[in-house]
Amino acid sequence: MRPHVFFSFLFFLFSFITINMGYAQSLNSGDNEIYISQGIVSTNELAGFGEGAISTYMSFPNSITGAVFLTYRKHLTKTFSLGVTAGLDNQQGDLSYGDEHHGSFGGYSGTSGSYNRRDYTFAAEVQCAYMKMKGFAMYGCLGAGYTISRTKYTFFNGIYDPQYFYGDKNSLVPSNPYTADFSHFNADIMPLGLRFGNDLAFFLEFGFGYKGLIRGGLSLRF
Repeated sequence: MRPHVFFSFLFFLFSFITINMGYAQSLNSGDNEIYISQGIVSTNELAGFGEGAISTYMSFPNSITGAVFLTYRKHLTKTFSLGVTAGLDNQQGDLSYGDEHHGSFGGYSGTSGSYNRRDYTFAAEVQCAYMKMKGFAMYGCLGAGYTISRTKYTFFNGIYDPQYFYGDKNSLVPSNPYTADFSHFNADIMPLGLRFGNDLAFFLEFGFGYKGLIRGGLSLRF
């Protein structure tokens, strides 16, 4: 699946939200919510920064945007709501310098290149409200979906033994630069969420999954 599918999904999500916003306003229900969040330490960041042998040569990312998500939820009852979410997680880092015979670092200093990984996640979620009062809500949420990852490897010119990294049948990757796609099931468990405000609110959540260990942002109820 290509990245343009991700943006098509976002367009569909925005259209769906807009239609429901007009319908909700006509009923004056206030049962719809939009969440815009950013989280840190997501499972996409923890699961490994590459697939196969090349992952040994990938450093911890030196640049992480965090997991950015757009979520729509529809309240079915005062306690439960269902929702859909789409998000992006971006990481950048270095490829270590070494060769097949000397190990991943091989006594050499410096780097052999860089990588850039993007994770596109789509999921369905169910939320349960523990407590609701004017200006405050406490809740939990479970989500399950799918992540498509795309990693681009770029190698420097003149690195030691470049054929080990690319260029022959025994190399780790076939070309420079090289792009690899990987997809997998993903989930999110969030036992504690705090929402402060009424129609427009700030929220803070604690969990583990594709949205991160700690995530926060803005929420709109309509």
